Amino acid sequence: DHPRGLLLSGMNSVVTFFTHDGLLMVLQHAGVPLPTLPRPAFTLLVHSPGEFLSTVREFTATSFVAVLIARLWWIAVTVLFAIGSIIFVRRRGLSAKTAFAFMLILYFLVTTPLNGLGVNARFRMPVTPLILAFAAYPFFRKREETVYRHPLL
Repeated sequence: DHPRGLLLSGMNSVVTFFTHDGLLMVLQHAGVPLPTLPRPAFTLLVHSPGEFLSTVREFTATSFVAVLIARLWWIAVTVLFAIGSIIFVRRRGLSAKTAFAFMLILYFLVTTPLNGLGVNARFRMPVTPLILAFAAYPFFRKREETVYRHPLL
């Protein structure tokens, strides 16, 4: 009955699956006091970037900085995963092994929202090595091309 809400919820789950670092939960379980945001960080960033920046400035002397750095790391990994996946498939084609890796990531991505609103990094753990491998591919492909085209090989 609510296709827009379903789409937004699905998009939120996809973003959360790829960018959630799990550090917030670790710090909370360790008893580290953490400030809370007035609204979700992504909502603040999109709807009021000024408020987001002022909130981040307020939290710079707290453990929130570690969480922010970890989230930025996973956002970068997500972007690199997309770029690396495209480059990998263009260079090497879509083999059965590559298709299986993508299908495995897709399986965990699609089944994660079934757990409800508590999506966190533990749902991505089984496929994190695959995500990191595709994210790292753009940095290692030059070396790979050199090795494969070496006249002695």
